[in-house]
Amino acid sequence: MKQQIEKIKNHVQENKKVYIVGAGCLVVGAVGGVLCSQGGVQIVDSLKITLINWKSPHVSMTTLVRRGHPGNTIRCIQTGELFASQERAALANSVNSSGLSRHLNGQNLHAGGLTFEKLGETA
Repeated sequence: MKQQIEKIKNHVQENKKVYIVGAGCLVVGAVGGVLCSQGGVQIVDSLKITLINWKSPHVSMTTLVRRGHPGNTIRCIQTGELFASQERAALANSVNSSGLSRHLNGQNLHAGGLTFEKLGETA
């Protein structure tokens, strides 16, 4: 029995960083989930993706930057939702993307029964 306890203690000691990172991620995920489920946070797609590699003893970070035009931030007037691009706004609201484009350019009064406004380029 003492041998098993020592084995467990050694295992935990050797993998302490992994357990700490895992616990931290669990807490952050739980808090984020609660905030999102209560409607306290609006999620807007990010243009930068950061990948973190937790290999001991070094942490390496890689940032992938989107190429081309960053897109236009679009807001739905009825719901107040923000979207990182016209395409994402169209997909999220089941609206034809060309119809949304025509609406934003003033050719149509609405797109799929909703009204949208262009807030400018996504940063």
